[in-house]
Amino acid sequence: MALGLRRGRVTAVRERGERLVRLEVDDVPCIAYPRLTGEVEVGDDVVVNEQARTLGLGSGGFDVLYANLTHGLGLAAEGGAHVMKLPYTPLQVAVRHGEEEGELAPGLAGVPVVCCSVHSQLAPVCAG
Repeated sequence: MALGLRRGRVTAVRERGERLVRLEVDDVPCIAYPRLTGEVEVGDDVVVNEQARTLGLGSGGFDVLYANLTHGLGLAAEGGAHVMKLPYTPLQVAVRHGEEEGELAPGLAGVPVVCCSVHSQLAPVCAG
């Protein structure tokens, strides 16, 4: 199970937000999460994951920035992060516990809560 990665150059930045950047890499639409990859500028040397787009999965028709080789290497980890997401994979990243961020809700007001590990479990949960 290989990642569908390719190397390219940022050719345009279309929309810049704090958490999401819409750009083009070699004139192909791409999105980036700057908190994971660092800031992105035109001309940056990058690696993108193109697998969903090339397989035609209907997931938006864009690539996802995997690594910014120009500005994204050597980024500092999030302060206080000590829980690994996607451990033992090339995508592992340290994060903070959600419970450590702000106040906990005083209650759920009777709303049922279900935790599913994959989206295919949702239909049986809804069926009761």
